[in-house]
Amino acid sequence: MSDTQMPLKNRCLLEAVGTFLLMFSISAVSLTGQSPIVSALAIAATLIAIVFTIGPFTGGHFNPAMSLGFCI
Repeated sequence: MSDTQMPLKNRCLLEAVGTFLLMFSISAVSLTGQSPIVSALAIAATLIAIVFTIGPFTGGHFNPAMSLGFCI
């Protein structure tokens, strides 16, 4: 999907949702007290799911600093 098919507002909203989901999964895993391997796999699975679902529309940075850096 090219940049002209989806407005910037919608792409920014999707990027914010993806960042929220990633931070939520990191916070949830840190509170469970699981082993480091299980925690890493849970976070990696979340990131992979976000990249495959939202990434084609936004470019898949999921890091606000990186996204703003490209704009500047």
